Amino acid sequence: MLHDKILNMKKIFFIQLIFLFSLYSCDDIVPNLKRDNPLDTNSGNNTNTVFTIGQAYGGGIIFYIDGTGQHGLISSTTDQSTGAEWGCKGTTISGADGAGIGSGNQNTTAIITSCTTSSIAAKICYDLVLNGYSDWFLPSKGELDLMYTNLAKQNLGGFTNVDYWSSTGFGGTYASALNFNPSYSDHLLDKDISARVRAVRAF
Repeated sequence: MLHDKILNMKKIFFIQLIFLFSLYSCDDIVPNLKRDNPLDTNSGNNTNTVFTIGQAYGGGIIFYIDGTGQHGLISSTTDQSTGAEWGCKGTTISGADGAGIGSGNQNTTAIITSCTTSSIAAKICYDLVLNGYSDWFLPSKGELDLMYTNLAKQNLGGFTNVDYWSSTGFGGTYASALNFNPSYSDHLLDKDISARVRAVRAF
């Protein structure tokens, strides 16, 4: 009789255990071993993360944060070239004239699609694999402006006081470049002139 009582108690215990287990999903019990890309803007994985300008993150240093506080732009911490041409002087490249924040990636894609010259500024950035990331691009004029204001002027990012290419083209002959000297000069250069290259990426 005592033996039957013990068996009944064991059955009740296991039934209760199964019931409790069913109240929780496997995701609640087992750690999620598959992490989303923390820089995927569609994953929402950045929620509740506090980002700051100048923060080391995503393979470089943050220089822009959008209105959501969860996405922005990252500069690499070194120059990718000390002297490269913008490329294809004499050719007006459609889709490579965006000057605003968020247009650098599109400009870069348009440039490398239409200009097959090797080792041009956009191609250097497009082909870059750095710190585990391969989605780098040449910044637009507006993005380069922010790199100067939010990084170079704060002695961040290791910039040199010379011309840096943007991906913003102006017709067939010129493209926008910015000189990172203390007085900061925004001007157009012939596309076949050499200037420094600094890659950026979005998060």
